[in-house]
Amino acid sequence: MTRVKICGINDPVAFDTTIAAGADWLGFNFFPPSPRYVTPAQAAQLSARSTGGAARVGLFVDPSEEDIAAALDVVPLDVLQLYGALDFAALHARFGLPVWRPVGIETERDLPASAGGADRLLVEAKAPPGATRPGGNAVSFDWSLLRGWTAPSPWILAGGLTAETVAEAVRVSGASAVDVSSGVERSRGVKDPALIRAFIANARAAGVVYRVATLADTDALGVVHVQAWHEAYTGLIPDEVLAGLDPLRRAAMWHGLIGGRGGVQIAEQGGAIVGFGSAGPQRDASLPFSAEIGALYVLRAAQRRGVGRRLMAMMARDLLDRGHASASLWVLEANAPARRFYEALGGRVITIREEERDGFSSVGAAYGWEDLRRLL
Repeated sequence: MTRVKICGINDPVAFDTTIAAGADWLGFNFFPPSPRYVTPAQAAQLSARSTGGAARVGLFVDPSEEDIAAALDVVPLDVLQLYGALDFAALHARFGLPVWRPVGIETERDLPASAGGADRLLVEAKAPPGATRPGGNAVSFDWSLLRGWTAPSPWILAGGLTAETVAEAVRVSGASAVDVSSGVERSRGVKDPALIRAFIANARAAGVVYRVATLADTDALGVVHVQAWHEAYTGLIPDEVLAGLDPLRRAAMWHGLIGGRGGVQIAEQGGAIVGFGSAGPQRDASLPFSAEIGALYVLRAAQRRGVGRRLMAMMARDLLDRGHASASLWVLEANAPARRFYEALGGRVITIREEERDGFSSVGAAYGWEDLRRLL
């Protein structure tokens, strides 16, 4: 399911609609020249209307640390969205919150190879000449540029999206998350509840559907598990191990895990499972993390579309809800694509060692995340 941020919330009706419609994030704009500007005190009053629901994102332009600290003293925020030439990693460390870095795109040359210390990129059109505000300014760009991009971090598509265009934008770009502000307004700075609801519904109707696995999924999980191993591990593990994989035995394993209330998340397209992941309490006492991600598999046909990132976010949320703050995972040392993927998500190598797993000896690398919120 595509994740959605509604930005520029500045009145009770827009706030209540965004919460009720199930947005993943809602944004408060703290840039005074914007027609969507709110003060931290106004944002706090709005946020107090609901203690749960969408994560609160604070948008700042060229802020000082004092500006951010002053806002946080008044309104609790879950994410900092920061425009300007800033030290994003230092600001994450200073405030302990995920930091998003907007990037303006016009041509393929503008696609970033690095997150620049940010936890997530917000990819939007370059501000047009003469613009008085940063951001997409209700302008879109060629979404197909993103299809072949190896993103250095999780990212959100923004700029010029509307309820009418968001499904196509998700299809073309492969975005797993989208952000809108003026595209759901009936007039400048005034949100339209019907457009908010339509935008969220249309964004989530596009592409892949995500859900929690049930016991009815176990046979399909066994088949996908075996297929994913053949796609990922041919040439990396002994051929006889791959030849001996049995979908029924794998299905029985997943049946036991799901029946034991294990956390298994699924990605589906057209009613078929195209990826899944599982996470639970840490089983390796030598690793200083309270939980582990035991599996993540995405079929080749569904890769490079944000499916793996979305599954990682779902597992992180599930673990956080169960009281875990950190997690690790193991990956074959020789599996370079998987290692690049985990490193792009902020994982750091904890240890590398040889182990006996699944009937063969291999060298594995353990990656860790001290703060699971960085995966959200």
